[in-house]
Amino acid sequence: MRMDRVAAECARRALYSSVCDSALTVKVEGVTFYVGASLGDIIFLEAELTKVGIKSMNINVVGFREDSSGKKEKICDGTFVFVSKYGDKTFPHGLKITKEQEK
Repeated sequence: MRMDRVAAECARRALYSSVCDSALTVKVEGVTFYVGASLGDIIFLEAELTKVGIKSMNINVVGFREDSSGKKEKICDGTFVFVSKYGDKTFPHGLKITKEQEK
């Protein structure tokens, strides 16, 4: 699933400043599809870190399509929860986000 991969990339980037070496998807809090994409549409996915716990990270992913006329439209969104890992164990990541970043 591309949405999970994009969320994982966002989680990994967030961990660059941490000693943690990976993140694991533990939950998908729902994916909502609003409209379908058509053959030939270009699909874009954007991910954003929206909430952090001691070991957990919530990543919101939004999908868009662009049709052949250049019209862009939101087609889906979902929240993916990851835990940070160091070696083969979950580990506190030490990440902080501001209240303005939290959604």
